[in-house]
Amino acid sequence: MVRQDFRHAGLGCCILQAGIKSRRFCILWLLAAAALLLSACASMVSTNSHTVKKPPFYHGRAPISAESIGRFPAVVDRCMWMSDQNFGWDETFRKVLDSIDGMLAEYSFLDVLPAVSLSQEQSPGVFLGAREQASEEDESRINVLEVTSPSKNWSLKAAEMMRERGLARALFVTVSITDHWVRQRGLLGKKVLDLGTGCIADIPWLTDLETPIQVLQVNGIILDANGKVMRSGSEGVAFTKTPFLIGALLGAQQVMDKETVERLLTEERREDLKGAPLKLEAAVQNLVAQLTGQAEVLMPLPSIGDED
Repeated sequence: MVRQDFRHAGLGCCILQAGIKSRRFCILWLLAAAALLLSACASMVSTNSHTVKKPPFYHGRAPISAESIGRFPAVVDRCMWMSDQNFGWDETFRKVLDSIDGMLAEYSFLDVLPAVSLSQEQSPGVFLGAREQASEEDESRINVLEVTSPSKNWSLKAAEMMRERGLARALFVTVSITDHWVRQRGLLGKKVLDLGTGCIADIPWLTDLETPIQVLQVNGIILDANGKVMRSGSEGVAFTKTPFLIGALLGAQQVMDKETVERLLTEERREDLKGAPLKLEAAVQNLVAQLTGQAEVLMPLPSIGDED
């Protein structure tokens, strides 16, 4: 009996120890899961959508002054690679991005910052365009401005970089190609494409309203001292023209090509502006002016006719 009691006691101790180990394992597992969850949350981004009818296409509060503003290197917007729409144009986009960085370098009030060393999926982004097909009831076919805020980790790193250089804000510029709706204006239903600040392009009357037009645009975000989105916006640079028969009868869309984009670097100019600057230069200049609140930087606006 005594031996049996000891055996029972020993069995009880084993069960008790096993229970303790099991609880310890559960606690460790829960702690690990919580750590993974916190890490995942710190890497998450969020998106806010704003309806836009006419340019200029901006949202948020501009800085009071241009002092203490940094700028990160220009990149291809996350909306391009997240949707696998990079077209395999790495070299072409690199030329465009280098050109934009060169233009931004001309603004003495923008201090250069290195790129944030995190995956691009955590970076901020701007989408301007037709997110989805318009319904039959939605005859206005309004475009949207969607702003993706950076992840917590990205914001913390950006804030640290600004703090080390004594900066209160930073400019983040991207390039993208998205679809835009053509709209009609005036009594005669003239078709136009809203590109950006003081830039409304006339579109051939036979252009199909059901088929969106591809637009290459420069986008930007002003980040506050905490690395959070303060103001965002976009300026269209160039667009494609889909022939009526292709759009209306075949339901197809003329896509942007490399040649069109590369001509922006040397040939395509805003003839309606004084000095006929490059279209890319005009778009970047207006983007900087609108985001930083520096009205004197804005391109002189051309006459674009009466709007109703």
